[in-house]
Amino acid sequence: DLKGIIRINMEQRQQEAVKAERIVQDGLRNSREEARSPRLFNLSRKERKFWLRYQRALLADASGWVHVRQGKFKEGGAELARAAKRLARLGQPSEDNFFHLGRLAEANGELDEAARDYGEGMAVETPRANPCEEAIRGLYVKRHGSLDGFEAYVEQFRKEDRDKRKARVLAEQIQQPEPIQAFS
Repeated sequence: DLKGIIRINMEQRQQEAVKAERIVQDGLRNSREEARSPRLFNLSRKERKFWLRYQRALLADASGWVHVRQGKFKEGGAELARAAKRLARLGQPSEDNFFHLGRLAEANGELDEAARDYGEGMAVETPRANPCEEAIRGLYVKRHGSLDGFEAYVEQFRKEDRDKRKARVLAEQIQQPEPIQAFS
């Protein structure tokens, strides 16, 4: 019977979500101990502190996503937003965090916000397939019915990213460089 199958699937998903939440919570508890791990001894104290903050931000993202998947949208959304702020402060944006924020915005019907999140996520360089690229493609088709004009649409996000990176580089540029001493 279809209702029975659906009920069993829902129960399995809930059990998986509870298990995932436990894994994330264990990770948060264990992250401080992990920062003292012998494999991190070659890092300076500052680097270990950075590593710990980065790991905790990723775990906050994972926790937020688990809560969203459990249907706890408000709590999950707040955790995802906190993770995004932490990752931004560290200068380490996460394509997964942008993907999660975009999926939540899309589920809430905030399609412009979802597109912005996916667009920012596309700018994150990653060695693996970036989930934001497929997500923005799907969102575009949902809004426009086809991929006609998609490349021009995505180009606006790429241009925005290039402009941000250029501004960041120019801001870090030494305004009045001192001449270099000649070799003797």
